[in-house]
Amino acid sequence: MKPFSISLGGEFEKMKYDFDKIIDRKNTDCYKWDYLKEIFTTDDVLPLWVADLDFAPPPKILKAIENRAKHPIYGYTFHPQNYYSSFINWHKKRFDCNIDSDWIIHNPSIVTGFNLIIQNFTQRNDKILIFTPVYTPFYDAINLNERQLITSELQIRQKQYEIDFDDLEMKLKNDVKMILFCSPHNPIGRVWKKSELIKIVELCERYNVFLVSDEIHADIVFENKRNIPLVSFSTKLEKFISLHSPAKTFGISGITNSIAVIPNKILRTQFSDTLKKLHWESGNIFGLLAFEAAYSSDENWLEQLLEYLYENYLFVKNELLKKCPEIVSFNLEGTYLMWLDFRNFGLTQEKLIKKLVYEAKLGFSDGTIYGKDGTGFMRMNIACPRSILKKAVKQLVNNFK
Repeated sequence: MKPFSISLGGEFEKMKYDFDKIIDRKNTDCYKWDYLKEIFTTDDVLPLWVADLDFAPPPKILKAIENRAKHPIYGYTFHPQNYYSSFINWHKKRFDCNIDSDWIIHNPSIVTGFNLIIQNFTQRNDKILIFTPVYTPFYDAINLNERQLITSELQIRQKQYEIDFDDLEMKLKNDVKMILFCSPHNPIGRVWKKSELIKIVELCERYNVFLVSDEIHADIVFENKRNIPLVSFSTKLEKFISLHSPAKTFGISGITNSIAVIPNKILRTQFSDTLKKLHWESGNIFGLLAFEAAYSSDENWLEQLLEYLYENYLFVKNELLKKCPEIVSFNLEGTYLMWLDFRNFGLTQEKLIKKLVYEAKLGFSDGTIYGKDGTGFMRMNIACPRSILKKAVKQLVNNFK
């Protein structure tokens, strides 16, 4: 029996995509646009907080979903071979990284993945380390699973964060069982150098620490930076899992699923058995299609997106430098999340948020949700049409200059 297939011909390869087009997301049960009052106590704000795109996905993804939706039956499904090969080919093409199909396990979501990993491979009260400031669910996964939270604060040097390897090694010596790693890093926008990644792997190997890498932002990298998947060094480390998804890259967070790359067969079997116990191994028809279509897409849409996002970043950075240099924007190497420093204003975090929400009428992400070292900072999502971004920056500058 021939499985359902999607047509991914070359008709879109030379298209010029319109990222300036404003798509109204209101009244679509959109968390970013329809949940403002619950988050900010008012819906009179311009939302630049949740990390998703205000752009339509590549036409190939839309076409694949539309074609499948025309079939009137949406029954049980399975993971076709193209599901795996699309991801493998994408990683080879984008990162020159070889991944064996046997290493790949379906995973409902990135966050579900590192919760399941913590439950499977650590014990209650085990120490788990994170580099702060970092994506909020990292804290939740550790605390809600009753593990000990260990933090290694990233150090600011010339508008960029760096790992304090002396601090890291000191803490790993003290019986840390696992590191939750974010690469590229959310919210600070770092793309880690190969030398940094190698050093982390070496320390994990030396102290027998399990390394878990969230690589959901892997494709969103700018200028001459190069994202290096940690699986490239997996042969040196037995206790290693990386988590991947096309959600952030292609704007499909609401329908996509993810995968775990687990080179170690024993760990892979244990993780897979847990999914079976929870009956989570099958997946969603449209999630599987979106995943395959995303990683089967040509790179033209992504290259245009990266160019547009980088121009957005430069626009915000230059406007702040010219009109309100007291707001410091950190260098953005990857992700579409700018890390803004408001400490020059001497405001408490509560007053900073109130000023942004009720005076500037802007909805940013509160820096303190990423850790106490996020005090005085806010995270700004720039993945939106430039006209919206210009409006936001104008409101920001007019209320802080």
